[in-house]
Amino acid sequence: MDNTDSLAAQQDRALARLLELGLAAAEKVQARLIATEDDALLGELSLALNRVSRNVRQTLALQMKVARDRKRQDRDETTLAARADEARITRRRAQLKAGVERLIWTEAEDDEAERLLDDLDDRIEEAALYDDFTAEPVETHIARLCADLGLSPDDLRTRRDVSVPAATTYADDAWRSSA
Repeated sequence: MDNTDSLAAQQDRALARLLELGLAAAEKVQARLIATEDDALLGELSLALNRVSRNVRQTLALQMKVARDRKRQDRDETTLAARADEARITRRRAQLKAGVERLIWTEAEDDEAERLLDDLDDRIEEAALYDDFTAEPVETHIARLCADLGLSPDDLRTRRDVSVPAATTYADDAWRSSA
């Protein structure tokens, strides 16, 4: 448990305890209020019950505010994480497309290049559906796409803008598309 969780738990316990004490005090004052016949004491007890009740309501309101704030913070953190994931996926798509697209235009004629580009887009979109899309190095992913498309990853190794590991193997890649 990190420090924030520890403080939150401590805050929850303190508010719960304050609520318990406030309710107990309200019950005690209420019992004395009902039992009294003294008009002067009746006024004092009524005022005391009003004050204790207000403290109970404030404690309840604070508990609700804290709960809403935590929920909002969790939602904000989830949104930020989702945006970061989407940014990584978008960046990886662009890296893959740029890395393989140049090789396609270098190695293929117009009609064949268009077919390969469409196939590349399909493969990138399919791969982006999986949670591990950005897990491996981009160079390895580019090399796999090149092999899947029938392009020579050796041509990539000679290029300065994309580096591909020399020992990349393609035979046992489980996720490769059969298209």
